[in-house]
Amino acid sequence: MGEQEGFQETVSESSDDEEDEEPEKRTKHYSSKQRMVLVGEGDFSFSLSLAKSFGSACNLVPTTFYTQDNITKKYRASEMRGN
Repeated sequence: MGEQEGFQETVSESSDDEEDEEPEKRTKHYSSKQRMVLVGEGDFSFSLSLAKSFGSACNLVPTTFYTQDNITKKYRASEMRGN
């Protein structure tokens, strides 16, 4: 868990009956049956990737250290440079 630098995650197995009715979707180490808090997510691209893979973001709580204005400036500039 958390092998990426500056990335931490907390994962716990879900016990909600409603979520058990949905078929499990997996992507490498992650499952749509897990609830995840993604700390320091930057531009939220990892959260978006998981949400797309799972078909929902109802089990994800992404956070960032940046303000919305900082994210817009920082990552828009990166996109313009092609990074």
